[in-house]
Amino acid sequence: MQAVLERMTPAFVYDPTLVLYLPLRQLDSATFADRSAYGHLVTRSGAVWQPQGTYFDGIDDKINCGSLAALALDQAFTLMMWVKLPIPITASWQSLLSYNRNGTNFYGLWKSSSPIFHFRWAYNVAGTLAMDFLTTISEGNWYHVVGTFNRSVPLAITYLNGLIDRTATPGLPTAAVGLLTIGENNIGSEDFTGQLDDIRIYSRALNPMEIQRIYLETRGQYV
Repeated sequence: MQAVLERMTPAFVYDPTLVLYLPLRQLDSATFADRSAYGHLVTRSGAVWQPQGTYFDGIDDKINCGSLAALALDQAFTLMMWVKLPIPITASWQSLLSYNRNGTNFYGLWKSSSPIFHFRWAYNVAGTLAMDFLTTISEGNWYHVVGTFNRSVPLAITYLNGLIDRTATPGLPTAAVGLLTIGENNIGSEDFTGQLDDIRIYSRALNPMEIQRIYLETRGQYV
């Protein structure tokens, strides 16, 4: 099974707008390079490899991606991942991906205290800074979760399983270099319980056709 999944995952993806790519179904050591062309070194603490992704225990498991200037995004970006919630779903805020938590440039994806996902693209600026997804999620299922931000429009969009879930006119963030963590926020709380895989950050807002294509290309590994 692992050999099949490794053949399905390229050694790296050469796309200058793909600034982080973590196919967590790959069996890597505790410190490894992401599969974007940037080759960022990241460190896994506690999170356990499984054939469909990496399992986080909701206590202290995380992946530390460091403080990277390439991730100080304030013009446009896309956050994307596959997420599987446990049975039962924990009724608390849980961080899937968190950048510069409580800093001026603070973005990420969460599972809220309700059974819904949450997308944030800014902190401590005027205007709308975040939004809940509209779709209620179910325990034990895989979801393709995406949030996009485009300053030039301006427009923020959430997608679930390849389809637009919600849109908003966003407030505008201020660029700042901060720490990116997976499965826990960078101040050591909001620990996630469940599995994560195929985590991607782009430095542009992918369009609906691109997001649906990636969803369709990858869904066979999960559903």
